[in-house]
Amino acid sequence: MRGARAPARDLHLVYIADRRGGTKIETIAERAKDTAARHPKFAGDIVRAIPIAHGIEREVFARLAFAPDALAAHVAIPAVQ
Repeated sequence: MRGARAPARDLHLVYIADRRGGTKIETIAERAKDTAARHPKFAGDIVRAIPIAHGIEREVFARLAFAPDALAAHVAIPAVQ
């Protein structure tokens, strides 16, 4: 549907779920460090975005029965072939 906007909660889930190829679950800090290393020109922006990402993470996990550090136990990632 052109011009339609996804509900904010859906956008948050996409943001939290986004990970290079789904190879592993990482904390926000780990992901930020890796991303900044791959894109040093944007390292400052990445560091400034960490508190925003933590806020989104808190909002998403407030609705779940487990904390972010327990996510890996609740997710099955298919083996890369």
